[in-house]
Amino acid sequence: MIHLDDLRTSADFIKALQQITLDNPMLGMSSDAIACLRNPPHKGLSLSVDADTRMALKLFLNHPSKKAYKKSCTTILRHHPDDILPSYYKIKCFVADLTGIESIIYHMCVKLYITYTGLFSDLETCLVCSEPWYDLSGPQSSRRRERKPHQTFHTIPVGPQIQALYRDPKSASYAHYLHEEQACVLSKIE
Repeated sequence: MIHLDDLRTSADFIKALQQITLDNPMLGMSSDAIACLRNPPHKGLSLSVDADTRMALKLFLNHPSKKAYKKSCTTILRHHPDDILPSYYKIKCFVADLTGIESIIYHMCVKLYITYTGLFSDLETCLVCSEPWYDLSGPQSSRRRERKPHQTFHTIPVGPQIQALYRDPKSASYAHYLHEEQACVLSKIE
Protein backbone atom coordinates (compact mmCIF):
# COMPACT_ATOMS: atom_id res chain seq x y z
CA MET A 1 0.00 0.00 0.00
CA ILE A 2 1.55 3.33 -1.07
CA HIS A 3 0.63 6.38 0.98
CA LEU A 4 0.69 9.99 -0.19
CA ASP A 5 3.14 10.92 2.59
CA ASP A 6 5.56 8.24 1.35
CA LEU A 7 5.35 9.63 -2.19
CA ARG A 8 6.03 13.16 -0.91
CA THR A 9 9.03 11.94 1.04
CA SER A 10 10.37 10.10 -2.03
CA ALA A 11 9.88 13.20 -4.20
CA ASP A 12 11.67 15.35 -1.60
CA PHE A 13 14.64 12.94 -1.56
CA ILE A 14 14.79 12.97 -5.37
CA LYS A 15 14.79 16.78 -5.41
CA ALA A 16 17.55 16.84 -2.78
CA LEU A 17 19.65 14.37 -4.80
CA GLN A 18 19.23 16.44 -7.96
CA GLN A 19 20.63 19.50 -6.18
CA ILE A 20 23.53 17.93 -4.28
CA THR A 21 27.11 18.93 -5.09
CA LEU A 22 30.49 17.69 -3.92
CA ASP A 23 30.67 20.69 -1.60
CA ASN A 24 27.58 19.59 0.33
CA PRO A 25 28.62 18.23 3.77
CA MET A 26 25.61 15.86 3.73
CA LEU A 27 27.49 13.87 1.10
CA GLY A 28 29.83 12.62 3.81
CA MET A 29 33.07 12.69 1.81
CA SER A 30 36.24 14.04 3.41
CA SER A 31 37.88 17.11 1.89
CA ASP A 32 40.86 14.92 0.84
CA ALA A 33 38.56 12.49 -1.01
CA ILE A 34 36.80 15.38 -2.79
CA ALA A 35 40.15 16.93 -3.78
CA CYS A 36 41.30 13.56 -5.15
CA LEU A 37 38.03 13.14 -7.05
CA ARG A 38 38.40 16.57 -8.64
CA ASN A 39 42.12 16.12 -9.39
CA PRO A 40 42.75 12.39 -9.79
CA PRO A 41 46.32 11.12 -9.66
CA HIS A 42 47.54 9.98 -13.06
CA LYS A 43 50.56 7.88 -12.18
CA GLY A 44 50.28 4.23 -11.31
CA LEU A 45 50.19 2.86 -7.81
CA SER A 46 53.55 2.14 -6.24
CA LEU A 47 53.58 -0.23 -3.33
CA SER A 48 56.93 -0.49 -1.62
CA VAL A 49 56.18 -1.51 1.96
CA ASP A 50 57.72 -3.84 4.49
CA ALA A 51 56.51 -7.43 4.91
CA ASP A 52 54.46 -6.66 8.05
CA THR A 53 52.56 -3.83 6.36
CA ARG A 54 52.01 -6.00 3.28
CA MET A 55 50.54 -8.73 5.50
CA ALA A 56 48.35 -6.17 7.31
CA LEU A 57 47.18 -4.88 3.95
CA LYS A 58 46.16 -8.39 2.87
CA LEU A 59 44.38 -8.93 6.19
CA PHE A 60 42.48 -5.67 5.80
CA LEU A 61 41.45 -6.41 2.22
CA ASN A 62 40.34 -9.95 3.09
CA HIS A 63 38.68 -9.01 6.41
CA PRO A 64 37.62 -5.35 6.15
CA SER A 65 35.59 -5.29 9.37
CA LYS A 66 37.38 -3.84 12.36
CA LYS A 67 36.55 -6.85 14.53
CA ALA A 68 37.82 -9.42 12.01
CA TYR A 69 41.01 -7.43 11.33
CA LYS A 70 41.79 -7.14 15.05
CA LYS A 71 41.13 -10.86 15.64
CA SER A 72 43.45 -11.81 12.78
CA CYS A 73 46.18 -9.49 14.05
CA THR A 74 45.88 -10.89 17.57
CA THR A 75 46.22 -14.45 16.27
CA ILE A 76 49.26 -13.59 14.17
CA LEU A 77 50.98 -11.68 16.98
CA ARG A 78 50.53 -14.65 19.36
CA HIS A 79 52.65 -16.75 17.02
CA HIS A 80 54.93 -13.97 15.74
CA PRO A 81 55.33 -11.46 18.59
CA ASP A 82 58.13 -9.59 16.79
CA ASP A 83 55.87 -8.61 13.90
CA ILE A 84 54.68 -5.01 13.89
CA LEU A 85 51.17 -4.77 12.48
CA PRO A 86 49.55 -1.36 12.06
CA SER A 87 46.29 -0.62 13.84
CA TYR A 88 43.00 -0.92 11.97
CA TYR A 89 42.79 2.87 11.74
CA LYS A 90 46.33 3.19 10.32
CA ILE A 91 45.86 0.48 7.68
CA LYS A 92 42.48 1.93 6.71
CA CYS A 93 44.11 5.36 6.23
CA PHE A 94 46.97 3.74 4.30
CA VAL A 95 44.52 2.11 1.87
CA ALA A 96 42.59 5.37 1.47
CA ASP A 97 45.82 7.29 0.77
CA LEU A 98 47.09 4.64 -1.62
CA THR A 99 43.92 4.29 -3.69
CA GLY A 100 42.06 7.54 -3.10
CA ILE A 101 39.08 5.42 -2.05
CA GLU A 102 37.43 5.76 1.34
CA SER A 103 34.11 4.59 2.64
CA ILE A 104 31.35 6.96 3.64
CA ILE A 105 29.59 5.99 6.85
CA TYR A 106 25.87 6.60 7.32
CA HIS A 107 23.91 6.02 10.52
CA MET A 108 20.85 3.79 10.26
CA CYS A 109 17.80 2.79 12.25
CA VAL A 110 18.49 -0.21 14.52
CA LYS A 111 15.90 -2.16 12.47
CA LEU A 112 17.27 -0.82 9.16
CA TYR A 113 14.13 1.10 8.20
CA ILE A 114 15.77 4.47 7.47
CA THR A 115 19.16 6.10 7.10
CA TYR A 116 19.66 9.29 9.08
CA THR A 117 20.69 11.45 6.15
CA GLY A 118 19.10 14.11 3.98
CA LEU A 119 15.56 14.81 5.15
CA PHE A 120 16.03 12.43 8.08
CA SER A 121 19.30 13.94 9.39
CA ASP A 122 17.58 15.95 12.15
CA LEU A 123 15.46 13.10 13.52
CA GLU A 124 16.21 11.54 16.91
CA THR A 125 13.99 8.46 16.39
CA CYS A 126 12.95 6.32 13.42
CA LEU A 127 9.77 7.39 11.65
CA VAL A 128 8.74 3.76 11.16
CA CYS A 129 9.56 1.95 14.41
CA SER A 130 10.18 4.89 16.80
CA GLU A 131 13.49 3.38 17.98
CA PRO A 132 16.12 5.96 18.97
CA TRP A 133 18.93 6.83 16.56
CA TYR A 134 21.61 6.31 19.19
CA ASP A 135 22.33 3.50 21.60
CA LEU A 136 21.20 4.92 24.93
CA SER A 137 22.50 2.02 27.03
CA GLY A 138 26.07 3.31 27.42
CA PRO A 139 27.49 6.61 28.65
CA GLN A 140 26.19 9.35 26.40
CA SER A 141 27.47 12.76 25.53
CA SER A 142 25.29 15.70 24.68
CA ARG A 143 27.17 16.17 21.41
CA ARG A 144 25.81 14.12 18.48
CA ARG A 145 29.26 13.14 17.11
CA GLU A 146 30.24 11.37 20.33
CA ARG A 147 27.06 9.30 20.63
CA LYS A 148 27.10 5.77 19.27
CA PRO A 149 24.54 4.95 16.55
CA HIS A 150 22.72 1.61 16.70
CA GLN A 151 23.63 0.72 13.10
CA THR A 152 25.99 2.04 10.46
CA PHE A 153 26.16 1.50 6.73
CA HIS A 154 29.34 1.92 4.69
CA THR A 155 29.26 2.87 1.04
CA ILE A 156 32.12 3.39 -1.36
CA PRO A 157 31.52 6.00 -4.06
CA VAL A 158 31.98 4.73 -7.61
CA GLY A 159 33.97 7.78 -8.86
CA PRO A 160 37.14 7.08 -6.84
CA GLN A 161 36.90 3.37 -7.70
CA ILE A 162 36.88 4.14 -11.43
CA GLN A 163 39.76 6.58 -11.00
CA ALA A 164 41.78 3.91 -9.17
CA LEU A 165 41.11 1.41 -11.98
CA TYR A 166 42.32 3.90 -14.58
CA ARG A 167 45.62 4.36 -12.74
CA ASP A 168 46.64 0.85 -13.76
CA PRO A 169 47.09 0.37 -17.54
CA LYS A 170 45.91 -3.26 -17.45
CA SER A 171 42.63 -2.54 -15.61
CA ALA A 172 42.10 0.59 -17.72
CA SER A 173 42.27 -1.55 -20.86
CA TYR A 174 39.47 -3.73 -19.47
CA ALA A 175 37.24 -0.65 -19.26
CA HIS A 176 37.55 -0.21 -23.02
CA TYR A 177 36.71 -3.82 -23.85
CA LEU A 178 33.13 -3.16 -25.05
CA HIS A 179 34.23 -0.23 -27.20
CA GLU A 180 36.89 -2.39 -28.86
CA GLU A 181 34.42 -5.26 -29.36
CA GLN A 182 31.89 -2.91 -30.96
CA ALA A 183 34.54 -1.49 -33.32
CA CYS A 184 35.54 -5.05 -34.29
CA VAL A 185 31.93 -6.06 -35.02
CA LEU A 186 31.29 -2.88 -37.02
CA SER A 187 34.42 -3.43 -39.13
CA LYS A 188 33.22 -6.94 -40.02
CA ILE A 189 29.80 -5.61 -41.06
CA GLU A 190 31.26 -2.98 -43.39
